[in-house]
Amino acid sequence: MAQQQTINYPDVLGFVAKEARHTVGPVEMSLAVRPQAVKAGKPFEVILVMQNTVDTPVDVSLTLQLPDKDANGQKGRFLHGTDRLVVGLASAEVGYAMLPMSTLPDTAPADGYAIGLDISVKADGKAERVRQGDSEGEFDPKTLPTDKRERLADLVGLTFSAKKRGFLRGNALETSVSVLPGKVGAPLKLKAGWHSLWTLEDISDTTALIEKYRDV
Repeated sequence: MAQQQTINYPDVLGFVAKEARHTVGPVEMSLAVRPQAVKAGKPFEVILVMQNTVDTPVDVSLTLQLPDKDANGQKGRFLHGTDRLVVGLASAEVGYAMLPMSTLPDTAPADGYAIGLDISVKADGKAERVRQGDSEGEFDPKTLPTDKRERLADLVGLTFSAKKRGFLRGNALETSVSVLPGKVGAPLKLKAGWHSLWTLEDISDTTALIEKYRDV
């Protein structure tokens, strides 16, 4: 009798972020900002794509780490709508958290302002891995509903980072944003939130069986 093969669900994170991948517990992730260059006084987004690799729910806590000063030494030039967000990922779910930020209109223009995100993950009970690290599950974005395909397309062109922040213990990732000369902008209206990209509902029973028994 042929041996049953393990499940390997699609690597959606790899499709979005390519090789930029950091792992905290059972969650794989990658960090970006949108846009990467923003005019002073205008809002931008800190985006963390997360991929649950196990068959149980997990909770992820995120805390923003902002630059203390701008290039001219002025303090408090970076603002946030929400500095902390807790996200619950369902079994095998993939999606992204978005935390809104802005700068004051007089923030000194400069490249490479470091934006950090401190991350902690709590798994819910005993879990089995459903995304395998030694091979890639096939992923066809055409199988997704229209709204998820559009969200996915908006992410693909971003530059993602899996760079760890500092040398201290813990899990904090870092990316950067460039600030351009600007003027007084509209108040920060973006709200932090979670946007799902892929769940178990997005894979058919037939596809799951083919993946599970591929070698057979």
